[in-house]
Amino acid sequence: MPQEQFVSVITPVHNGASFLAECIESVLGQTYQNWEYVIVDNRSTDESAAIAAAYAQRDSRIRLAHTPQLLRAPESWNYALLQISPRSQYCKVIHADDWIFPECIARMVELAAANPSVILVSSYRLLGNKLDNNQLARYPNSVFRGRDAGRWFLREKHNVFGNPSSILIRCDAIRRRPVFYQGSDDIRQAMDIQTCLEVLQDGDVGFVHQVLTFSRLHTQSLSTSLAPFMLENPERLHFLQQFGAFYLDHDEYKAVWKEAVAEYARMLALCVFFGKAPDFWAYHREQQRRLGVSITPLTIAREACRKVVLSVTRPVRRLLKWRRQHRSLDEARIAARKKPASVGISEMESIKDQPAQAKYAQDSAGVNEAMQRLPSLAAQPANPAGG
Repeated sequence: MPQEQFVSVITPVHNGASFLAECIESVLGQTYQNWEYVIVDNRSTDESAAIAAAYAQRDSRIRLAHTPQLLRAPESWNYALLQISPRSQYCKVIHADDWIFPECIARMVELAAANPSVILVSSYRLLGNKLDNNQLARYPNSVFRGRDAGRWFLREKHNVFGNPSSILIRCDAIRRRPVFYQGSDDIRQAMDIQTCLEVLQDGDVGFVHQVLTFSRLHTQSLSTSLAPFMLENPERLHFLQQFGAFYLDHDEYKAVWKEAVAEYARMLALCVFFGKAPDFWAYHREQQRRLGVSITPLTIAREACRKVVLSVTRPVRRLLKWRRQHRSLDEARIAARKKPASVGISEMESIKDQPAQAKYAQDSAGVNEAMQRLPSLAAQPANPAGG
C-alpha cells in the first residue's frame, strides 16, 4: 500500500470555545491518519486556548500556536497558514465553528493525488441542516478546468468552492504566494472566493460528489455579522473587475457587468423597504465610488416602484395563468368525451372472439384493400375547403 501523503490541518480560532471541541473531534475521527493539526489561537478571551492545549497533550499530532497580537480575520488565517509543515503536500483549513465528516481528508487527497493539475478540491457541504445547493457541480465529472469554474462563478454565481472549511488546497499554491488571503475594504466577506479565483488561474478544481463538510450558522460568525450590509452585489462587481479579463471574453464581460449592475440596483431598491441604517447606505455609496458605477436615487426609486407594481400584480398574473391552464384542461376533457371511439364495443367483442390467425387475416385484408385504393384516391382532385 503506498504511503499516505502528509496533510496539514489548520484551525484559526478566536473565542470559539463553544464549538472547538466538536471541530477537533472531527479531525481525530478521520479515516486518513497521516496529518498534523495546528490550532492557532488569535488572542481568545474564552477557553479556546485551554481546550486546544488539552487535546495537544493527548495527541502529539496536534500543536497549539498563538498569534503575536489580535489580528483581523484575513491576517489571522494567513498567520495560521505560515504554521504548516515544510513537508506537507496538502492543507485542509477547518474553521473552529465547522467540522468535517470521517472520510473528508481521504476522499479529497485521493482525488488530488490522482489528478496533478488539481490545485484545490471541494465537495458538497451541509450549511446548517441543508445541502448547500450553490455549489452543485456537474455530476459525474470530478475535475473541472479552473478557467471554467471561475467563469461559472462570475457568469452565473455558480459556486463550487463553498467556504474555507470546504476545500483542500495543494501546499505549493500556498507557498508561492506571500499573502494567501487578501484583506481589503473592497472584499470583506468573500475573501475565500477571491483566493479561489486567484489560485484557479494556475490550475484546476476537483470536486468530490459526497457531503464531506459541515458549516455552522450562528449569530457570532463573521458572515452573520456582515449580512445586514448585503455585500454580495458590490463584491461580485469587484470580482468582475479583478478577474473578468481572465475568465470572460470581452463581449461576455460587458454583458455580465451590465446585468450585475442592474441586479445591484434592484437589491438597493428592495432595501428601501427594509429601513436600512445610514451606515448601510454610506457603505454602498462608497462601493459605487470605488467601482466607478453610479446607481442614482432616481434609479433606485424607479426600481422600488417596479417592485411595488410587481408585488401587486404578481398574484393577479398567477391567478390568470392558473385560469388559462385549467380552461385548457377543461377543453381537452370535453373534446375527449365528444370524440367517437375508433372501434365500437360490438366490433371489439367480435374481434375478441376470433382466433388470432383470423384476426391477422382480417387486418391484412383491410391493409391490402387500402393499398389498392391509393391510385384512385390520388387521382381525385383536392378539396379546396380542406375537408
